[in-house]
Amino acid sequence: EMRKAVVCGAAGFIGAHLVKHLRANGRYVVGLGRSQPPDGFWGDDHKFCDLRGLPGDFGEVFDDADEVYQMAGSVGGRGWIGNPANDALILSNSALINNAVLNVCTRKVRPLSIFFASSGCVYSSKRLEGIRCDESDALPADPDNAFAWEKLYSEQLYLAYARAFPTLRVRIG
Repeated sequence: EMRKAVVCGAAGFIGAHLVKHLRANGRYVVGLGRSQPPDGFWGDDHKFCDLRGLPGDFGEVFDDADEVYQMAGSVGGRGWIGNPANDALILSNSALINNAVLNVCTRKVRPLSIFFASSGCVYSSKRLEGIRCDESDALPADPDNAFAWEKLYSEQLYLAYARAFPTLRVRIG
């Protein structure tokens, strides 16, 4: 039986490549997002939606999913995420998306694997100085922008949901 994967943020750079990879490896892929994926990177189905408003008309997409990949968020390059003028948008949009995705995933009664894409930004300037980092370097936190703080918060949010809902198998990368 073919496994069904839902990719949130399927039109973004990482999400589009993930869609292509999952399809090449035998998954039925539904992409979700606000924009059109590049040519050659479409899933088996693509739903244009604002993930901040789940479940809306698209909550049913998750009902028979085996895997969810959460790549969506407010991003735009180091200059954009490092600009304090964008902090409120980054924090509020990403929090709304992650809360909505998690809430719709908790409606399932069978196990669901969910992957949350964090960021190397959580390691602050260490990674820019060429210092090798691993997960133990993320906390105590010392990020240099709101995007990184949002990623750290969301990591904790996904782990809390995994503790509260045993059918969720959360992975963070």
